Amino acid sequence: MKRAGKILSAASTALLVLALVLALLVAVQVRQNGFVSMGGRSLFRVVTGSMEPTISAGALLICRETPAEDIRVGDIICYRSTDGATAGWIITHRVVRILESGGSIYFETRGDANAVSDGGFVSAETLVGRVAWYSAPDSFYAKAVSALSSKIGFLALILLPCLIVAGVLLSRSVKSLRQELNTLLRLEQKEAIQSECYRTWGITEEEYAQMRQRIYRELLAEKDAIMEAVRCQLAEEENQGETHEHQVFQPNTGAEKDREQPEKTAEKTG
Repeated sequence: MKRAGKILSAASTALLVLALVLALLVAVQVRQNGFVSMGGRSLFRVVTGSMEPTISAGALLICRETPAEDIRVGDIICYRSTDGATAGWIITHRVVRILESGGSIYFETRGDANAVSDGGFVSAETLVGRVAWYSAPDSFYAKAVSALSSKIGFLALILLPCLIVAGVLLSRSVKSLRQELNTLLRLEQKEAIQSECYRTWGITEEEYAQMRQRIYRELLAEKDAIMEAVRCQLAEEENQGETHEHQVFQPNTGAEKDREQPEKTAEKTG
């Protein structure tokens, strides 16, 4: 049971540490890139209605890294804007035209709810990828990410794993300290009992130790005597068995043959 408890405790601590590392990784990526990206896939939350009715504001979408040459007209892509007030934003719009110039590919994009195309063209350098999945705005995933994207939710994402790990470590420290205190109390109780015995018997601690050694030696001597008696008894029983075996298998002598001869003669006479 103790071993299983230790394994379970170690596993829970490892999971908590992993959660903390993932939370920190998410925080660093959001701060550096403005979005979370893992394994070539990026997660975004739509904040405007420029792609309605296809993708509504508040929906979640996953954008997968895609080479520029694999993008086709009609694909919904994500790209980092370089246009004026929206510079640095991640825009999600549909490709309406593809242009090639000087060996480079450029995309003309437009939101489904917009009447005109976006200003400027999207280059391969600003392309994030193609939308592979998107959710409804009122889905559980969208609501959860919306809550976590707030300041309170973001702090909870970072602080909650830290607090849990700190709580587990503190609990282990308190448990270890309690065990040490219990050990000290047992030792003190044992010393108090021994002191009381010394006073009751009228002996010193040194005399008590000598008495214990003497009793131990006497017990060892008694054990050796018992073992020696058992060995002697086994040896005696073995000797008796060998003597009986010689008596059973003793060969016939001449006198026995003489006794057998008259019996055979009597049988012939009869």
